[in-house]
Amino acid sequence: MVTRHEPASRQPPAGLVGLTDLVRSAWRGRYVVLTESLGSAADSLVNEIAAAGGVVLGILAANGGPRPAGTTPVHVLAEPGTRGLSRAGFAAQLRDLPRAATDWLLAVDPDGEAQCIGTNFLEVTAVGGRTVVGGRRPRWAAYEDKTVTDDVFRRIGIPVPPSTVLASDDPRIAATVRGLSSAHGALVALDSSSDYRGDAEGLRWIRRGDSVPDAVLAWAATHARRIRVSAFYEGTPCSVLGIVTAGGIGVCDPMEIVTLRVAGSGRLVFAGSSNRWRPAPGAAAEIRRAARLLGEELRSAADYRGFFSLDGILGDEGFRATEVNPRLASGLGLRAAVPGFPIYLFSRSLQLAGDPLAGLDAKSLTREIRELVAARPSHSLRLPAELDGWPTPLAGLCGATPAGTCRRTSAGVRYQIFPDGVTVASSLPAGPDGAVGAGVADLGRELGWSLFARADQDALT
Repeated sequence: MVTRHEPASRQPPAGLVGLTDLVRSAWRGRYVVLTESLGSAADSLVNEIAAAGGVVLGILAANGGPRPAGTTPVHVLAEPGTRGLSRAGFAAQLRDLPRAATDWLLAVDPDGEAQCIGTNFLEVTAVGGRTVVGGRRPRWAAYEDKTVTDDVFRRIGIPVPPSTVLASDDPRIAATVRGLSSAHGALVALDSSSDYRGDAEGLRWIRRGDSVPDAVLAWAATHARRIRVSAFYEGTPCSVLGIVTAGGIGVCDPMEIVTLRVAGSGRLVFAGSSNRWRPAPGAAAEIRRAARLLGEELRSAADYRGFFSLDGILGDEGFRATEVNPRLASGLGLRAAVPGFPIYLFSRSLQLAGDPLAGLDAKSLTREIRELVAARPSHSLRLPAELDGWPTPLAGLCGATPAGTCRRTSAGVRYQIFPDGVTVASSLPAGPDGAVGAGVADLGRELGWSLFARADQDALT
């Protein structure tokens, strides 16, 4: 018999401890996990299901990676030796499963009783005749498109950098970049017509005075229908997570998003996040107010439920919004602060039919999250060995060093070396506000990669 999710019969308890038990009670069925790649995120979801008393029959992955511990069956859709599947490509294959995947699914779930639990990005309702729980509605995903968000921000009163939207093959792109450039230039962002964009994917920085490279024009025309051209607003890249429930909206504290620049070029490197950042109280309140406005928009206009994030830049003129993630985004640090809390299952529980967490007080919950995270701050920081399919200056080090090797910089920062990049494994030198971007850039330079944290520090050209 298929296990269904039923509404909880009692009011959600106050506090994360009681909420943990209630969330787990909704996930005691049999599941096939759908994931973009094997690794820590998939492992965490499998572990959360097991802790809830559920059973994972198998993992269907778009791309390979470290195999999970134990005997859980795994099937990878990407062909060996290829660059792998994009998120859009993964969704397309799930809608029309290849024969090998169909056979595998039948082998792990011969009775067809399991449900599939998807990633944050999937807009798929069924796979091989099995219901998908934890996916997202297309109307929610539409907010992730950077060519539509600025109009939303302006309408609800959230400031944005000056910007305009053009067709990706518009001959006026170069002139528009020149016209919108700030002292530090302009940014070109792709829409989401061919795939979802995150972690600085789909962004190119054109420095003031530089012509728009032909490669950028070709890239835009190849990968998007529309682009957003916006003024480069200098400051600290940041993000804030919120929660939308039937009973209200709660907002967490803002965090630093470490986005570095490659000296002498327009390349951007997403290096992770840190919740050690402590902006001035007025600035933090401004960011959180913007997130509440966005949460109200998502709830009223799209009937949204669950986590969301608002990303932007905190600069000299205040906060300026740049994008929306209508999903559980990374960086909150709740897993580090409360290791046993099933955050993946919680985020999906908010979106289940029947609303098993009806009555949850989002404001009280996020107040507790803010206190717990502040008491145990953390970061997740990594410099990649590959960027946009090309090796970075760290590729040689990562390829020639045994995985997991620990070393220290001249400043005493401990880091670990893996085939796919270098991970920060200790605290970093921080600015007066706790920002660590400059410290991550210092690590990169010591390892041979000319990185910097602010456009006005590009003295390395």
